[in-house]
Amino acid sequence: MEQEYQVKKIGEGIWAIEEGAVRMFLIEGEKAALLLDTGFGQGNLKELISGLTQKPLRLVLSHSDRDHIGGCAQFEGEVFLHPAEYERFLQNMPQNRLCLRPLWEGDTINLG
Repeated sequence: MEQEYQVKKIGEGIWAIEEGAVRMFLIEGEKAALLLDTGFGQGNLKELISGLTQKPLRLVLSHSDRDHIGGCAQFEGEVFLHPAEYERFLQNMPQNRLCLRPLWEGDTINLG
């Protein structure tokens, strides 16, 4: 079976995760981790992430194209996204268990 994801550690607590031509990033802080984008979601991204970090996960989406939000269906809780992308996110991901939270330019997300 072909591996869905390619993982490369690019720094202490920072991984690039590739799914074909799509790249995501996992950043681990002292108390939490942040996943930037979720790719197409063809593989078990949630399991992959839990193998890299046991810390609580925060999801952040750069935008709501399908190649960046497809893996969202594997997660629950909050997802941070610019409000201008909410409608498109909900059109592309109508069945989800995520609560949209606004992410504005200049906002910070504390990972500890």
